[in-house]
Amino acid sequence: MLTKLVKEHQNNVSKIKDENEVLKKEAMMSVAPVTNGLMDSVNQGVACVFANQKRLEQEARVLQQSTTKFSKQTNQWLTLIDNFNNALKEIGDVENWSRSIENDMQNISNILDYLYENTQPPALVKQQQQQQQQAQTPTK
Repeated sequence: MLTKLVKEHQNNVSKIKDENEVLKKEAMMSVAPVTNGLMDSVNQGVACVFANQKRLEQEARVLQQSTTKFSKQTNQWLTLIDNFNNALKEIGDVENWSRSIENDMQNISNILDYLYENTQPPALVKQQQQQQQQAQTPTK
């Protein structure tokens, strides 16, 4: 009788193990679709993040190229403006130089006139004044 009980117990344990194995397989089979669904959901999120990251990197490269181009263009503009300012300064320098020359020439002319009038003999000066008066009076 004890042997029979042991055999029955072993059979029951074996059946329970078999049933547990079947239930385990069924549970794994029923969890697999849920797991696959969750993985697909997570993978979709990851794929979306990856696509966004690629797009951001591409836009960052385009922005960097645009910034470089803008920087070069700005430097060219600054060079043009600097050259223009230098040209304006040179024009101002030429204008000041011409005024200075004009003033010097006027001074020289005034000095020559003064010297000419003050170095002539008085008789010649008197004669020139008479000639000027005769030229100014109309003849009848």
